[in-house]
Amino acid sequence: MKVNNEFTAWHPVISGIPQGSVLGLLLFAIFINDLPDPCSNYAEIFLFTGDAKLFEHVRSAEDSAVLQRSCDKLFQWSNQWLLRLNVDKCKVLSLGFKNTTDFTYYLGDINDRIELERTPSVKDLVVVIDCKLKYEDHIKEKINKAYNMLGILGRHLKEMDVDSFISLYKVFVRSHLEYAESIWNPHYMCLLLDDLEKIQKF
Repeated sequence: MKVNNEFTAWHPVISGIPQGSVLGLLLFAIFINDLPDPCSNYAEIFLFTGDAKLFEHVRSAEDSAVLQRSCDKLFQWSNQWLLRLNVDKCKVLSLGFKNTTDFTYYLGDINDRIELERTPSVKDLVVVIDCKLKYEDHIKEKINKAYNMLGILGRHLKEMDVDSFISLYKVFVRSHLEYAESIWNPHYMCLLLDDLEKIQKF
């Protein structure tokens, strides 16, 4: 690295990828390309950029044990490739109406295992997914963001013509309401439909 016409000394890089580089994303994709192999023999695994999600239909203690084995394989893979997991960001979310919260999951070695925190909702790609798949928290968050942007536009409304306002509304307000709408589109009448409509009628 060159800083102020001075080069730093060479150091061995034992893991990771160069941050902010053009090839960084490609190198990372190559680096984690084999991650599904050890995990998918047990539970399903979904990868997107830097996120990995393990999934298993848990109906019994045996299913829970399968998911735990997949967690163990994920931890072993991360240790093998010196890619330490941030356990604080690892959560357990149970989807469905049946109670599957009796099972506990861990990450770590046999002598140093950390219990994973169970959460009622988690944000995935800016969509807040709750355990009942009602998306109430997500809709409230989107409404708040849309109103914040409407407040900003409203303060400058007198200085704008209609076409400018419509363009800004579509970019800064409607984009929040339409992002991943096919996933969270409210199918329960109680889910703040009137509040969503008020934003459209501003």
